[in-house]
Amino acid sequence: MVQIVYKDPPKQKQDVGVAKSILAGIGSGVFKIFEGGATLGATLLDLGIDKNRAEAVESYFDDINPFDELAEATAAGKITELIINLGIPGGLAFKMGSGLTKATLAAKEAGTYLGRAEKVKRFAKGAGAGGVAEGVFVGDVEDAGSFGDLLGGPTEIDRESGTPQAELINRLKFGLEGAVFTGALGGAGVGIKKLRSPKGTGRVIDDPLSRWIDKYISIEIRTRGAETTEGSANKMVLE
Repeated sequence: MVQIVYKDPPKQKQDVGVAKSILAGIGSGVFKIFEGGATLGATLLDLGIDKNRAEAVESYFDDINPFDELAEATAAGKITELIINLGIPGGLAFKMGSGLTKATLAAKEAGTYLGRAEKVKRFAKGAGAGGVAEGVFVGDVEDAGSFGDLLGGPTEIDRESGTPQAELINRLKFGLEGAVFTGALGGAGVGIKKLRSPKGTGRVIDDPLSRWIDKYISIEIRTRGAETTEGSANKMVLE
């Protein structure tokens, strides 16, 4: 006798809009912050005690996170999730670590300003603190990946070992990249600020970097070229 078994039709994957996935990514990113901190603590407990605490913690957060699947449904949702996961703790750590805001306000109240050396020093401290925060609070370092995964090198994530030691080293690699990347963004921001700053207004450009930028880049991209602001304005009036 042949028995016919009727199977339930496969569930259709629900289409998720980009906007909905992005909103879910915000919520999931917040969950990932707590997941990262808890997983790190569990990983430290796993050292020398093979209890798989870190896996249990990850499984727990997967179960209670109501936004994860929606966030993972689109690339925009995944990116949003990662930005929130890293941006909030990294940004707060940078602000507290650098002390730039308080130092700048204090300098203004005193009628002075922060020198370049002091700014660089404080920015380096903030970048280091931000990198540490990113390494601590990243929800899943293997899922987040690193630049080393793309380019190779010492910061490539170890996905084979599966040991607590490997997990900690992966977080260290991620944090180091975060600190370097923050520093690179800061350097790029300084360069953009210098490109946008009004030079050639009758004041002497005594900064070597500013002189180089003004000579080889700014002159080529601004409408007035090498002329001063006053000279360009007079020329327009005459025309």
